[in-house]
Amino acid sequence: MKQYLFPKGNKFYKANLHCHTVISDGALTAEEVKAAYLAKGYSAVAFTDHEALITHDELTDERFVALNGYETAIKEFNGISTGKRPMMKVHHLCFIKRRPKDGVAFCFYPENFTPGNCKAYIPEIKYTGVPCQYEYTPAFFAHLVDEAHAHGCLVHYNHPHWSLMNATDVASLPFDGLELCNTASRYHGDFSDDFYESILRLGAFPYAVAGDDNHNGGADHDCDTPHYEDSFGAATMISAESLTYEALTDALARGDAYVSTGPEILEAYVEDAELVVRTSAAAHIILHSEGRKVYRVSGKDGYVDRAAFPISTEKLGKYFRIEVTDSKGEHAYSRAYLTADFV
Repeated sequence: MKQYLFPKGNKFYKANLHCHTVISDGALTAEEVKAAYLAKGYSAVAFTDHEALITHDELTDERFVALNGYETAIKEFNGISTGKRPMMKVHHLCFIKRRPKDGVAFCFYPENFTPGNCKAYIPEIKYTGVPCQYEYTPAFFAHLVDEAHAHGCLVHYNHPHWSLMNATDVASLPFDGLELCNTASRYHGDFSDDFYESILRLGAFPYAVAGDDNHNGGADHDCDTPHYEDSFGAATMISAESLTYEALTDALARGDAYVSTGPEILEAYVEDAELVVRTSAAAHIILHSEGRKVYRVSGKDGYVDRAAFPISTEKLGKYFRIEVTDSKGEHAYSRAYLTADFV
């Protein structure tokens, strides 16, 4: 019997799960973002403006889903001077509502409304509870994630290298998905699977996501006109039953997705202790493990679109995951899977 890593019969939908608009410090309106991403083959965008949960359900139609959310920051210091800010550690989290038409925020912290136009939207924020002071502690981080889950959100940890984090800073923290690739932070090192592998080895087990973190030359980004250098670089490919809000977020919650900067994973299943992977045209298909065991199938003249690997806990350890690279040096990464679930 075949055990599919991505549910059989589902379709992959291309999504940007980290996006900023004129509501915070982006240059484009939500409508302009939708048009730009539709033109590039995307089916969904999570609108995650800084601190401001503003819904965009009116943009959802038969070709596109607007996911509602916002990005929050838990800063090592509050009220610091500009000179110290480049050295400040900070946890950036994207909260994505699992159901549409839900614009209720929580743990409201008005002092966090700093970038771009955020402050102008404070009167529009719907929130529950009383305003709270954020604390840069593991206990407050866990409390905030608990509140996010209680209020119907998925929690994604963003650009850990940009945030000046080490794996030990993050591995023990609770969250749902880790941002492996972030287009805006690619030159900070947030465009590979190295941090993901580091926290996996420390016992963390989030699913993998990606986002552009696109601002398009908005406020505080030294550009007077919109540009697309931070767009269309890193996508989350979501394996869902249909292009609906609930189908996409439920698939994400199950980890039915992979990260891509170009290559596609078309199918992956285990049968008779063998993992079969089908991809778009690739240079290498790689199977990573908990230990140092790595399997690789490389294509003749740089072309391969199928690979088969043996699956066993003896060789792979607790988990395995897939990487695909193409001739342009772009990558696709699956999440980590527990070997025991397929043996």
